[in-house]
Amino acid sequence: MNTIYGYARVSTVKQDLSSQVDDLKRAGATNIFKDKYTGTTANRPEFDKLMAKIESGDTLIVTKLDCLARNTQDALNIVKKMNAEGVILRVLNIGTIDIFTKWTFNLYCLQCFCGI
Repeated sequence: MNTIYGYARVSTVKQDLSSQVDDLKRAGATNIFKDKYTGTTANRPEFDKLMAKIESGDTLIVTKLDCLARNTQDALNIVKKMNAEGVILRVLNIGTIDIFTKWTFNLYCLQCFCGI
């Protein structure tokens, strides 16, 4: 369907999502899912809804990789799943992540940029 989704997450209810949402909109995201949960919990209801909705040909944009994943292994699993399903992942402070080209470099970058 070629829909451009955005995902924003902050780790406490006191933090504000507005700057992430603004960045995602400027990057072209038309459907934005937002969570206010720590990345250390698997309880991310909006992320789960997004994962159920996104399909081949769609793009997912996040501002930073740590908004998407709880840790490096989680990030790798999410990226692998998206690539296997034909979903493009664009991280605004990194670029587009494609595990099928330059895999070793992308793996290294994922581990560095996760910082988690």
